[in-house]
Amino acid sequence: MTRHIVLGNGSLLVNIDQWLQVRDFYYPHVGEENHLLGHAHKIGVFVDNKMSWINESEWKRDIAYRKHTLVSDCMAVNEQLKIELKINDCVGCSENF
Repeated sequence: MTRHIVLGNGSLLVNIDQWLQVRDFYYPHVGEENHLLGHAHKIGVFVDNKMSWINESEWKRDIAYRKHTLVSDCMAVNEQLKIELKINDCVGCSENF
């Protein structure tokens, strides 16, 4: 499966897929142990007594990096719920945060 966002610093690697789910989390040795074991970490919102996961079909997602950076610049929009999420992710260059 393709990873659309790749964030890392040599000892921490986080991969995010097309549905804005964290799919891989490697630490402290990139490539040795994926702590997610093939499971996805999803983002959900609860609005007006309705639960919605942003990997569902009613969400429109835009996935990118901020220009000239390794910081994600993603957006998820659900017109039915009238909500828009702006998501920026990064991994510190010298620290694992």
